[in-house]
Amino acid sequence: MIKLDDAFLAEIGLGGLPPVQRNVMLQKVFSRLEIQVGERLTSAMSPDELDSFGFFVDKDVVGMTKWFNENVPDYESTVEFERISAAHPEASKVWVMSEYGATKWLQINRPDYPQVVNDVFDDIKRELISHAAAIRAKFGGAAV
Repeated sequence: MIKLDDAFLAEIGLGGLPPVQRNVMLQKVFSRLEIQVGERLTSAMSPDELDSFGFFVDKDVVGMTKWFNENVPDYESTVEFERISAAHPEASKVWVMSEYGATKWLQINRPDYPQVVNDVFDDIKRELISHAAAIRAKFGGAAV
């Protein structure tokens, strides 16, 4: 499991960044990971796959409902759906549908998703390690 925290920053040589910069760096890594994983996944998707995954990204209730009816008709009674609902009691049903549906869609259509995430994460880590000294110098952080 990928954890973006102070231990991660220490592992890549950025543990000595000032607190504000640590938070900024973690946010940037998360954003970059999200974008690059999305790019890798979508580059291998057909137009139909992009459209059906887009239902969840766009929170398209009609499209999501159609996809669920065809693929996971009992989705509301699944452990995963109930877990997401319980973990986010303030969230709308549409948001929960979107979160659960995107995850389920990836499990069905892109079973390589966890490996893609790990590969992209490893690429980002290697790049950050190679630039750690310059990043520390820019922000005045010591190596830890």
